[in-house]
Amino acid sequence: MAVDGTKIAAAATHHATRSYEQIAREILEDAARIDAAEDERFGEARGDELPAGLRTSGDRRKVLREAKQALDAERAAQAKKVPRGRSERLASADGGCGRTGSLSATSSQSTPPGMRPGSPATGRGGWGSVRSSVWGRGD
Repeated sequence: MAVDGTKIAAAATHHATRSYEQIAREILEDAARIDAAEDERFGEARGDELPAGLRTSGDRRKVLREAKQALDAERAAQAKKVPRGRSERLASADGGCGRTGSLSATSSQSTPPGMRPGSPATGRGGWGSVRSSVWGRGD
């Protein structure tokens, strides 16, 4: 039945209605039948048991220790030697693209137009000049 009172024809009979007790009984009978079939098929095991090699804590420790040793051996085989000299470390860090030297604030990079050389953190020069020139405020 709809909330708005619409009536729809249906093939319902008073013989087909069931009580909550009848529905609950059918559900429990169905569950018992399925449980018996699973017990026959799988035995009394619950299904969440650990594999034979992991059932005791000693076995689990042994497996974990062996896995850690295997990972350590793999890392040691793939390890790269860290160069001792700074220039060698820089050369290996840039991926061998040939760039050497360092980038610093005093490098010979050009200053963008409208910006005076300086530090934006101090408020003198830097991006403050760009802001003031763009919005028409004086420094």
